[in-house]
Amino acid sequence: MDPGAVPAITTAPDWRGRIIDILAGHSEGSSGTEACQLCQKARGYILVEGALYKMGICTPLLRCIYREQGAQLLKEIHEGHCGTHLAPRVLAGKTLHQGLYWPTIMVNVDRLVRSCQGYQWMGQYSHRPPN
Repeated sequence: MDPGAVPAITTAPDWRGRIIDILAGHSEGSSGTEACQLCQKARGYILVEGALYKMGICTPLLRCIYREQGAQLLKEIHEGHCGTHLAPRVLAGKTLHQGLYWPTIMVNVDRLVRSCQGYQWMGQYSHRPPN
């Protein structure tokens, strides 16, 4: 490899891309079960000034972000300025209250909390005696 060459950075395709294409009317005329499922999925989203938002029944519009942005955001909220080390459901709730969404939010929250030493130390304590 040439010492002056910059290696290519490969990233996973953005999960929002195909939904945005369908909502903007740029779908490539694909047919079949997958296209039908994607159209059904796109019904829960809306485009506002080029940005994708998830619609909810009782919630305001949630702005859809990259998974990587979401993981970084979770880490910042979880660690906080005072090191709050929130529980999984509280952490997901705070993120949704910020008005942000990505499809793997609960998986990311669970993974982050399980790997956090601070939460394991300060987490819920069982008062049951050992068997």
